[in-house]
Amino acid sequence: ANTKSEPLKTNLKQALDCYSTLIDDKSIPPKTPLKCLLYVERGEVACKLQQYQLAISDTTLAIEINPRNVRALVCQCDSFIACGRVVEARDNLLEIKQDWAYDNEKIKKAFSRAEFEWKILETDKQLRAMVSDKRKSDPNSNSEKRQEGRNRRNSTPTQALAGIDREIKRKSRNVSKRNSNGDKSSETRTWKAKKEQSPNPEKVKNSSKGGLFRSKSRVKERPVMSEEDARRRMSLI
Repeated sequence: ANTKSEPLKTNLKQALDCYSTLIDDKSIPPKTPLKCLLYVERGEVACKLQQYQLAISDTTLAIEINPRNVRALVCQCDSFIACGRVVEARDNLLEIKQDWAYDNEKIKKAFSRAEFEWKILETDKQLRAMVSDKRKSDPNSNSEKRQEGRNRRNSTPTQALAGIDREIKRKSRNVSKRNSNGDKSSETRTWKAKKEQSPNPEKVKNSSKGGLFRSKSRVKERPVMSEEDARRRMSLI
């Protein structure tokens, strides 16, 4: 779809440039049927290119030259609708339809489009008004409850200060939590350092002296008793 629309858009831009060159040509006298035709042609091309302001200005100039130019009136109506100026489009065509274009099919179709958009706009306004009236008449609506809660919390300076104190306490708790986490990590680092600096891990437990730990180098080796010494001690007993 995009590949098909690109050549068309290019052709429309070229046509717009050609019409602009002819309109700027001073050899064509102003307020003539040819000038009116050029304005209508460029307005229709601008409307297709979604340049609605240029289309409105060109069709307005064409209508000033010929107030009964149907093409200019229809293009102007479509440009007004595209810009959101629905009421203006409907009012202009309604006056023209009642005056002289009551049996013109193109004007009727353009007016039906404008009236349809106008009805949608009016319905939207009525719905918005109903919703706003209901919110004003209903004191128990959620939005008003939230607003009342805010007003109650900040109604007096004392309450406002209490809210500030709560916020300060909350922040101080967060800071203390961060500091406690930092202390735990420092304790862990200290414990690891002490463990690394501990003496020789090859220790023996001496149960006769209250479970004290001594290294193997400090334990005294007792001499082995000979058989003669053993018999001598037995004879003494």
